[in-house]
Amino acid sequence: MKRRLIIFSGFNQRAVVAMLRTVSKLNVPKAIIAASHTDTIFATIYAKDVCAVRTSLELKIDLFIPVFEKLAKLFKGEELIVAPSTETLIRLFLKNKTVLKKYSIILPVVSEELYLRISDKLNFNMLCQENGIAVPLQYNKLEICPDKFVAKPKMYYSNYSRKFQIPVLIKTIEEKEMFMKKNRAEDFYYEELVEGESYYLLYYITKNHKIIKFSQKNILQQSEGKSIILAELATIHTEEISKLFERLLLMQEFRGLIMIEVRKRNGIYYMIEANPRMWGPSQLFVDAGFNFFEVFLYDWQLINDFPKLEVVDDRVKYCWSGGLKNDLISKKKMSILDSKCVSIAEWITFLENDIYCRNDTMGIFEKE
Repeated sequence: MKRRLIIFSGFNQRAVVAMLRTVSKLNVPKAIIAASHTDTIFATIYAKDVCAVRTSLELKIDLFIPVFEKLAKLFKGEELIVAPSTETLIRLFLKNKTVLKKYSIILPVVSEELYLRISDKLNFNMLCQENGIAVPLQYNKLEICPDKFVAKPKMYYSNYSRKFQIPVLIKTIEEKEMFMKKNRAEDFYYEELVEGESYYLLYYITKNHKIIKFSQKNILQQSEGKSIILAELATIHTEEISKLFERLLLMQEFRGLIMIEVRKRNGIYYMIEANPRMWGPSQLFVDAGFNFFEVFLYDWQLINDFPKLEVVDDRVKYCWSGGLKNDLISKKKMSILDSKCVSIAEWITFLENDIYCRNDTMGIFEKE
């Protein structure tokens, strides 16, 4: 049966664009669901592939039924593979797999129970501790936390606040007081803020247990621990820390895409978090020629041949100048993750590799 990739746009957009570039190069059948009529996808050449627009951003499965019905009508007789672009959609669809099945839609991730075990930050933290992987020091109570610390949600969704929760970086007494006013303390656990070199360990584990791995070093990050602005290739996937994570993931029978963030301090790697989905700076591995998305496409029978994974340029960089610009305009303090001095020549190289300053997405670049 013919298969087609379905891509929900509008969130994690840089990863979405990197995937679209990959499938377009390989002529993989695709269809895009835009988040709204103001989705930035309409400022790209991929606007022609938008086949439906969501009527609401609410995460209720009933609101997706009209989209699913349209997909089933447009692509009758095809199996539709959902690109695992955002955690919110993955979690919603995992709870409603019977609905997806009705429309021949396949969610290419592990079971809900395993996904939550890896994705929920406290669960994965405990798994790491059980498997000899260093994690940041934890504080038993919010009141005893120092001036600088990180508040991490125990669960992705809070039944109390009725919203999805993200880690909160707290660096001043004022920020701590504000956090205490806005949140329920028992919904979070508290860790030391580990400052040091920042890396992403990148994996794709195939259905037949083959591990594809790579890594990147993060140079500059948006304020409040948000998106990566500058990154470059790294080699820590060849070190012992990667073997520890590989053993853990295989032992848990994990399959698919996952990014694990670590910080290196005094020669020790500390696990920060795991994200079992597509990750923002994906254009880095696409440009390098070590394309995880091609492995994903092969694993789910969207292409016929296993890709050639070979770094074609180890000098390639990742840059999102729009993220830099946004923080400068709002006068937010970005996180410098590497203490090395970047030369003017290196800055130019970063800018030449900007995620959006390219022919297919110049509309986004000009609007940001």
